[in-house]
Amino acid sequence: MENSTEAVAHAQAEPPPRPGRPLPARPTEALPGSPEKVAVLAARAALRLQLFHSLDRKDGHSARDGYDVAERPRRELQPRATSPRPRPDLPEGVRSGADGCFVAFVHVDGRRIVLGNFRTSAAAAETARRARALLAKREGVPV
Repeated sequence: MENSTEAVAHAQAEPPPRPGRPLPARPTEALPGSPEKVAVLAARAALRLQLFHSLDRKDGHSARDGYDVAERPRRELQPRATSPRPRPDLPEGVRSGADGCFVAFVHVDGRRIVLGNFRTSAAAAETARRARALLAKREGVPV
């Protein structure tokens, strides 16, 4: 095993079925590690059955419930963030983005090309200005 995560997963995995031993008639609802589960395993061993049934209860849920692992807690849905309102005080090629950042962009052939997110409007404005200068130089148009 390459790391401790694989070792833990291997230790918690149910052992492969033994060939030649029949499957138990019914799965158990007893929780893994509980005295009830130990008693069920002992009874299965005495009857020379496979110790584990594929539908035995695992991690607090029955496989018949549709869960193989414990259910994850649900997050409350937050309302979607609306696109920020344009701010007239921002320089050309800069808009305010989500999370308080500033987005630098240029328009090329009628499309907006986003150049990146920046912490300050000055950094976004400088990036947009340089990109416009490079585009103008490439097209031979003065800035």
